[in-house]
Amino acid sequence: MDNPESLSRKNKVYVLIAVIGITFVCVFVAFYKLQIENRPSDSFIMDVDAGRLYQLINESCACMPIIDLRTPAEYATGHLNNTYNIDYKSASFMSTMQSFDKTSPIVIYCKGGSRSANASVDLRDDGFKYIYNLIGGIDAWRARGYPIVTTGIE
Repeated sequence: MDNPESLSRKNKVYVLIAVIGITFVCVFVAFYKLQIENRPSDSFIMDVDAGRLYQLINESCACMPIIDLRTPAEYATGHLNNTYNIDYKSASFMSTMQSFDKTSPIVIYCKGGSRSANASVDLRDDGFKYIYNLIGGIDAWRARGYPIVTTGIE
């Protein structure tokens, strides 16, 4: 049987481990809450289908930059009219995006929607306020029969 002095030491170790664990959890929760609170509340990511994006482009958003996130080889196979090709997988993606006004709406799309979904979160976290993400990417656009071009802004 352990003597009372050794039990006391063991208890102190257990208490110390518990305090460190609780402190870690509290710091993590506080940090996470701070991140949520500091996110701009007036920003949004709007996932739009091809029909809604076609409407947006043709109604009033001709000045809104449209960014194709695919590789240059993918872009060469056809893209929306008047788009910028900025490869999301490129090391310079975020630095290139700094040339756009973060307070103005932008449209992003890729081939099937995965890259643009990831990019929309990255861009929002970087301070972009109004991001329209084409659900299903250019594949959905093509399926609706909307125009595809092989020239334009690059």
